[in-house]
Amino acid sequence: MKKITEIDFFCFYSNETVFKAMQRLNNKDIPFLIIVNKQKELLGTITDGDIRRHILKGNSLNQGIGLAMNKKPIFSYERNEKAHKKKLLSSQSILKFLPVVTETKKVKYILVFE
Repeated sequence: MKKITEIDFFCFYSNETVFKAMQRLNNKDIPFLIIVNKQKELLGTITDGDIRRHILKGNSLNQGIGLAMNKKPIFSYERNEKAHKKKLLSSQSILKFLPVVTETKKVKYILVFE
C-alpha cells in the first residue's frame, strides 16, 4: 500500500467536463481522479470505466463531470486509520485507491493498493 500526500496530481475540479477528465486520465497514465471542489472537499471519483459507462448511456463528453463521476465513492476518515487497510483489502472490494479525508471531507491523502 502506497500513501500519496501530493494529491494535486490526482485532483480534478467539479466544474470541468468529462472530455477533460478523459484527456487527463489518458495523458497522465493514472487510473483514477478524485473529484473535488475549490476547498478540495471530496465530491466523487472517476475512472475510465465511469467514462465508458457515461458514453454508453448516450451522454456527451462535453457534459460536466458530475454526470459521469461516482457520487458515492468509498473513502475513509483520517481519524480512523484502522479502517483504511480493511477497506482496501476487503474481499468484497475491488478498490485500487482510497481517498482519506478530514471530518469536513477535505482530501488529505490517497492510499493506493499496489
